[in-house]
Parts: sequence; C-alpha cells; structure tokens
Amino acid sequence: MHYGGDYSPEQWPREVWDEDVKLMREAGVDLVTVGVFSWAHLEPREGTYTFGWLETPYVVPQENGHRSEVRWCQLSDGHRSVVIVGDQLFGFSAHRWSTAALAAARHHDELVPEQRLWLHLDHRQHGLGSATCGPGPLEDYVLRSGPFRFAFAFWALSPLAFDPGQAASELRSFVTELPA
Repeated sequence: MHYGGDYSPEQWPREVWDEDVKLMREAGVDLVTVGVFSWAHLEPREGTYTFGWLETPYVVPQENGHRSEVRWCQLSDGHRSVVIVGDQLFGFSAHRWSTAALAAARHHDELVPEQRLWLHLDHRQHGLGSATCGPGPLEDYVLRSGPFRFAFAFWALSPLAFDPGQAASELRSFVTELPA
C-alpha cells in the first residue's frame, strides 16, 4: 500500500521545496504526483512544453531531478505517454540536455534545451564518498562487482486503464522465471 497525494510545487517559493520533501518523508509519504494542475507552467504556449522549473541545472543526482526508489515512472508530452516499469526499485531522471552538454556548460544560460528528452535509468547508484578525503559510503550504498539481474519494461500508454503496480509484479515474476 502507498501513501501520498498531489504536490504542486509551482504554488510555493522554490526555497520551501526541500522542507516540503523532508516533511513528506517524515509523514511516510512514498508516492507523489507532481504537476497535476501545472498546465500553465508545463505548456505556456500551445505545443511548447517546459520542464525547467522542475530541474536544477547541475550534476548532483538528488538535486538534478533524480528520483530514487521508484517502481515505475510515466513520461508524457500531454498527448503521448510512455510508462517505464522496473522489476525492482530503480532511479531515473529526465532532462532536455545531454550529460555531455551539462558537463560542458559553465553557466546555466549555456544550457540549450535539445529537441529530445534524455532519460537516465539507474538500477543502483554508488553512495557518496570515496574515503580519499573523509569517510567512504555507508555499507548499504557500496556497489560491488558481480552478477546481478534487473529488468525494465516500456509501455506506450493507451486510453485503457493501466496499473503500473500490477505490471511491476508481472515483470518480477517473468524475470524470476528466466534461467540464470
């Protein structure tokens, strides 16, 4: 069972968003929809879509639109949608510029939105810290080399009812049945 609701960050100053997320976590919220009533921000002109107000333009996963420990995500331009479901929890981020463009930009105004959307899907991420100067990552966040398995499934969203939770369960069953 999930606990959550709609969150409308565009109705609040950017400075309070981090505190809002902290309070949601403390309350046990694990599912939030964003942008439900944000069409004036998402599509300021017919056919022109903007997502920049949801992004922080530098490579810091937790501050650059990276979402962790999700079972599924949906990307839509208001007319077409794709649902991505994982057999395990995963992380993702979606950007209007490539990682190379982001790394090359010295200032925010040098980032020019591209015609494509760059989607990053992560099975896991290594924790922060290298023990070069200061502590290494906590043991739960250390990635070790070795075999592992995970799967993603992509669906073009139709007007029919779609249950990502059921799809994730079916995908887990399918992956479990595959030979090692």
